[in-house]
This record gives sequence, C-alpha cells and structure tokens, in this order.
Amino acid sequence: MVRQGPLSLASYFAANAQSFSDRITKLGMIVFAGPLCRILGQKDRNAVSRMGYFSLRDMSEDRIFILGKEYFENILSDAILPGGRQLVERLHREGFEIVLYSEGLGYALDYLPSRLKDISQLYCNALEFSQGLATGKLAEPILGGFAGSAFLLKQARERNCDLAHSAAYTSYEQDILLLNSVGNPCAVNPSETLRREARQMDWPILEY
Repeated sequence: MVRQGPLSLASYFAANAQSFSDRITKLGMIVFAGPLCRILGQKDRNAVSRMGYFSLRDMSEDRIFILGKEYFENILSDAILPGGRQLVERLHREGFEIVLYSEGLGYALDYLPSRLKDISQLYCNALEFSQGLATGKLAEPILGGFAGSAFLLKQARERNCDLAHSAAYTSYEQDILLLNSVGNPCAVNPSETLRREARQMDWPILEY
C-alpha cells in the first residue's frame, strides 16, 4: 500500500524525541541498524522491525501516540500508492472482506482505514510499555516475515474463512506460506525471490 518501511517510521519518531541528546542517540542507533536490517531483512523481516523500533526505548507512550498521528498526517496519508487504493476498491466491489496487515506500528497505521473506507480489519505491530515508557521491544504477536503469515492464517481459521475462495497479496517471499494457502494468490511489486517463485507457481504478478 505504501513504500515506507519500518525504519522510516522509527526515524520520524527518533527525530522528534523530546530532547536534542535523545534525538542524536536514537537516530545514531537507526543509522547503525540500517545496514544490518538490509541484510537480515532478506531472511527475517521481523529482524527489521525489532531493530528499527529498539531505538524508541524510553520514549513515553503519550509522545509515541502523538508522533504516530503526526507521521500519518504529514507523511503516510500522502504516500498511499494509487495502485494499492484501486486494488482495495476492486476487491471490495467483488465482495471480498479486506484484511490488511503490516509490520508497521498501529500508532500511525490505525488511521489508514479513515482513508481506505473498504478495509474491514487491520493488523499492525505494537510496542511494549513499562510504567508508561517504551521498552524497545515489540509486543506479541510480532507481525512480519514468516510469523506474519502464520498469524494471518491462524486468524482466518479461527474465523472459519474459506481459504480456497480467498485472495492474498504480498511483496515478500516470507509470505509464500500464505500465498500457498489461498485459492487466489498474487505477488505485488514482488522481491526478486518472490518473483521467481510466482513464475514457477504460475501466480499472477501485479506491479504498480
């Protein structure tokens, strides 16, 4: 739906920490984590999320809620890809219930349904807090990578969804389990690994 990754959100939060020293420290952690995330993210997208959000340790819960709304209004609301919006609208017209999930934080993404009216359910990551301060860890369940697919499939089965008549759209090879589990899989703006898999499995490839 958008091109911004977890480091974009974490960087915005870090750059708007309350004190100058906090901003320098937190942005430095993200700069250090960036190259590692690019390497680890090829195999484990949860590693990207965990490392990016660790920089938010000790930020107050109130501050994170405020910055999440600012991030959506200032950056994310204008970054929704037209192709993604059109896809959601088309699936809604075809009678599908629209469920989105992201490794991003709900503090920013929870406002997305206000711009995409056809969304029925949104699953996102959340931070763990202790005494009103972020611990630097993500709360369970951590979405993204292989765990994200497993979580979605568990939710679908608990709700008695007909997977044979369901569709799944994803960009990452870690979601191959999800794509293999539905009757209508589709690779969207796929990674090279997923592109090769989609061609081998004769799955549609959608790019926008």
